[in-house]
Amino acid sequence: IHGVKVLGLKSRNGRRYIPEAVRKGARLYEKVSVRANHPKKANDSRSVMEVFGWLEGVEVRDDGLYADLHILNPRTELAESVMNAAESAPHLFSLSHNADGTTSVEDGVVVVHEINEVRSVDLVTDGATTGSLFESATPGRTMKLKALFESVLLFKPQRRLIEKLYEDDI
Repeated sequence: IHGVKVLGLKSRNGRRYIPEAVRKGARLYEKVSVRANHPKKANDSRSVMEVFGWLEGVEVRDDGLYADLHILNPRTELAESVMNAAESAPHLFSLSHNADGTTSVEDGVVVVHEINEVRSVDLVTDGATTGSLFESATPGRTMKLKALFESVLLFKPQRRLIEKLYEDDI
């Protein structure tokens, strides 16, 4: 699938990517595996059954990163669904990276200054910086509560307390 949106500059998770960080980090996305769904925890090992494909031809644009998505087995039900969506309803899927970087907090926003590692790019239904297979996330789009908690968990020292409250549905 040509020209998929891999990473935007602003995230619904409260992150902002410095364009220079995206430009320098672009090489890390070349030939990276594309997996089905995010792991429960960023560093969890992944099943070989989750491999959907890989990215090639990564290109930096003013609004983020784009690439060509190569599908490992186009005859699977998921691959057929994604290809159909790319043609008719690209908003049904998006891409989201599983990555680490150097950050700071400025006015309550996590600013990504450098992308240090890209473990995978994952096929998801609600990407944080991408709103579809081809476009950036829609401004003003609401964040699901779980996504909010996951973004907070990465940066708050009260991680265990927040996890417990979330698990207990409080």
